[in-house]
Amino acid sequence: MVELPWLDVEQAFFIAVNRVLGDDVAFALDYRTNSADPRVVGSYILTNPVLYEWRVVAPAFSAFGTALDL
Repeated sequence: MVELPWLDVEQAFFIAVNRVLGDDVAFALDYRTNSADPRVVGSYILTNPVLYEWRVVAPAFSAFGTALDL
């Protein structure tokens, strides 16, 4: 299993992407950690424009919902 900063697209579901082509902004559910409550990850390209990284936004989708007061 390859860990972050890489995303396994076979075990991820994109939940939000950018509106402007080329912005390279996305959020995804990463099912590698938990199939019932996946972590939420977001793309990050600021530090190195050549390397497309993924960072943890929330350790679980349930925590993400709580943080958004949903």
